[in-house]
Amino acid sequence: MGGYKDGTLQYTIVGPRMEFLDIVPEWPSSEHDNRIFQNSRICMKYANAERNGILVGDAGYPCLPFLLTPIANPITDEQMCYNNIHGRTRRIVERTYDVWKRRFPCLARGLTAKLLCSTTIVVACAVLHNMSLIFSDILPEDDESFVEEEEPNNQPHWQPMDGFAAYDTMIERLFH
Repeated sequence: MGGYKDGTLQYTIVGPRMEFLDIVPEWPSSEHDNRIFQNSRICMKYANAERNGILVGDAGYPCLPFLLTPIANPITDEQMCYNNIHGRTRRIVERTYDVWKRRFPCLARGLTAKLLCSTTIVVACAVLHNMSLIFSDILPEDDESFVEEEEPNNQPHWQPMDGFAAYDTMIERLFH
């Protein structure tokens, strides 16, 4: 999950093949990604056990049983390994935005259209991006390829105990 900020789109869910799985374009850029997520239909579906799977979000999101965030202060080797794998998985979102903005330069420059038109353009670009993946329309490599950066250490706003139990269980299952 991630937030693409161009003044219109705040919240997306990206799949492992860099495809857009969900977009919530209705919120202005001043809203925090976590608030948008907590008010989204997809969050309600996961909370009501209508969806399977686990989402990966940055530290700005709450740690929930279906949404794993990084461990704020990892102590054990297992926790550090979890954070490493979490960060590499999370960077798929950033790589997706990089490819998306190269494929549609209007997104990199920022949209100057009215909000309704801008949200329509952003959603259309996401659909076209997904179609290009389906039809294997690969962008040629250039000098502006994605460079992995350290993930900012944003402290979460709220983390319920159920979320901590979820990643403790995952660490136990994967690393012991």
